[in-house]
Amino acid sequence: MSDEVIKTRTGTYGRVYVVVPMTVKESMLSWMRKSGFKKSQFFRTALMIGTVQLAEQLGIKEESENHFRLILQQTDRR
Repeated sequence: MSDEVIKTRTGTYGRVYVVVPMTVKESMLSWMRKSGFKKSQFFRTALMIGTVQLAEQLGIKEESENHFRLILQQTDRR
């Protein structure tokens, strides 16, 4: 996997590749269509929400790590 940096008008991003079971993928795409979000916007937000919740439950997220707030601010602008 390469460490490609993607720069857009809303910020600088890095790519993450994830493999999920097809039934999960189909459900996620269905939710994305119902949400009205664009595909990248939906998956970026979903991944950030999920990772923050997991890190908090495991007790490994530090208070200074506020990346999630930045993603929500970008999502609200659209």
